[in-house]
Amino acid sequence: RLMKLEALDAAFAVDGPRGPLGVVKGGLLVAARATGAVVVPLTGSMRRGIVLRRSWDRFAIAWPFSRVEVVLGEPIDPRGRVDAREAVERSLAELNASRVAA
Repeated sequence: RLMKLEALDAAFAVDGPRGPLGVVKGGLLVAARATGAVVVPLTGSMRRGIVLRRSWDRFAIAWPFSRVEVVLGEPIDPRGRVDAREAVERSLAELNASRVAA
């Protein structure tokens, strides 16, 4: 309700609480369509920290005072778009690939 009434933003872990990693779940698109919002893919990386490689999502914890980079993708309007889930997955994969290559 707050997203719609007060034009607030929301953030989602799009692959859900149990994964699999990088597979977008439907809740993101349900919320975006219900509120008339666009989806802005976002990814991040850290300079120093630890990555929990044995966890399904490779959870990352940045050390205090470490530099963290956040990269935003192009907004995706999911209304009336049947390939919205795939578009979000593709954008996130591209953002992650460009982050690794940089």
